[in-house]
Amino acid sequence: MLNVRSVYITKMEELLLKINELYGISITSFERVAKGFLSENYVLSGDNQTFFLKKYRFDNAKRIEEIHASKKCFADGGIPVILPIPLLNSKTFFEYKGAFYTLFPFVEGFHLERGNLTDSAIVSLGKMLGRIHLLGRDSQLSNQDYLRKDDKVKTLQIMDKILAVITAKGSLDDFDKMALENIQKKKNYF
Repeated sequence: MLNVRSVYITKMEELLLKINELYGISITSFERVAKGFLSENYVLSGDNQTFFLKKYRFDNAKRIEEIHASKKCFADGGIPVILPIPLLNSKTFFEYKGAFYTLFPFVEGFHLERGNLTDSAIVSLGKMLGRIHLLGRDSQLSNQDYLRKDDKVKTLQIMDKILAVITAKGSLDDFDKMALENIQKKKNYF
């Protein structure tokens, strides 16, 4: 009988071989990112480089194309955006066993925690948000699958999925507690 861990490793090893083929790189190790809800992302290492592998939750290639076009639009407009790494065929994502993936450069960042923002950080965030809104305001990019406020059924389903993941955890860290509180408030207002 196969052990679940060995099946998992085998599937990941298969995925890594596919990534190596599509990108022309040599990934030798991986680690699943523990944070985040409803996500399955990995830190990959190889060729003296580190990468971030994103597995998309949805199965709509058009939606991923829209997201990547938006990222490029904002990057071209001077907004600091981490762009996906193109495959050897110049595409920015790939499909493997019914799921879509994108490889990004891995970026170590400085993370400001909620409630610990300095005045200068708040001003900087406000300026950047303003630049983003101004750039996006006149964009002609298609964005077909965004979540509309009036789409109550879809919104509530997503909220319920996230709440189920959070409440299934044995103990909640600060991020879990904040997410739980925020989603419950949004659900009450919706």
